[in-house]
Amino acid sequence: MCELNRQAWLFGLSFLLVLICLKPVNAASHKATYKMELTIEWSQSLAPFEYPDGAHMSSLIGLTHQDRYSLFKDGATASSGLELLAENGRFGILRAQFEELERKDRVGTIVIADGIKKVPGKMITTFKLTTDHPLLSVITMLAP
Repeated sequence: MCELNRQAWLFGLSFLLVLICLKPVNAASHKATYKMELTIEWSQSLAPFEYPDGAHMSSLIGLTHQDRYSLFKDGATASSGLELLAENGRFGILRAQFEELERKDRVGTIVIADGIKKVPGKMITTFKLTTDHPLLSVITMLAP
């Protein structure tokens, strides 16, 4: 892999995984609603040599959970759903995996936000955190 492609790949990978850990919700309320705005300012003017034509981001998907759950771990094998999102921007299988975890009460709420058809742009979503599932992990794909 040439050095420029490697740098572009690493730059893309840095946008691929986003992990947000919020402080536990006030125990007296048991749940709180948050609005998340993810603003991507990456543009041709900020990165004139690394900015690709047609830069966009897939839909964002994630879930609320406890500290016993991890969407991804350094060195671990990615699930098939995580791999499809990272490589193709498709999150149907990952969503099905999340729904199964949700059905088994191993995670809290599934969080989804529309993608950005042309970067720069913004993703916005609202979600609830509870004392049972006080953490949030999300993922999106940056392409090409």
